[in-house]
Amino acid sequence: MIYVFLLIIPFLYRFRVCISFKILSIIASIKICHRKYFNNNNNNMKNDILFFTCKENNTTHFIVKDNIENIKTNYNFIAAEYVDENRTIDLDLNNNRNFMLIGNTILDYNFVKWYVKHFKNYDINDEYKVDLIDNNANIISLNRHNSLLLEKLTYKINTLECAS
Repeated sequence: MIYVFLLIIPFLYRFRVCISFKILSIIASIKICHRKYFNNNNNNMKNDILFFTCKENNTTHFIVKDNIENIKTNYNFIAAEYVDENRTIDLDLNNNRNFMLIGNTILDYNFVKWYVKHFKNYDINDEYKVDLIDNNANIISLNRHNSLLLEKLTYKINTLECAS
């Protein structure tokens, strides 16, 4: 298989078949990244990595090792809303954008700022709270100093502590 790529790539490059050359270049980059991350002697590393990145020409490609269903959490939030002194906005964390993945940290200040600006076209206030209702009907209130670390069966609330 490798010999076929070695014969095809110079041919495509010489005759400037751009799209095919780019596709084969990406495939070759993925194979190189795969060898770099998965074909080493550290077998423990194979089970710990859920995805890895490959950088090519200032572009980062994220490649999922497993089926994405295997890394989704087993729970969702019934309701989530951003609240500040001027506005209340519903946050849809359970949609198809795949925020609910094991190991994700969500609802920290940067996430809330990005989410509300990107999906709701609103600039957040520095003093806000995010109210959540989880799948067990627990009510959680987070502020700019909190975040959630998602695990398979549950989540952890993190608090940013300011040291002086």
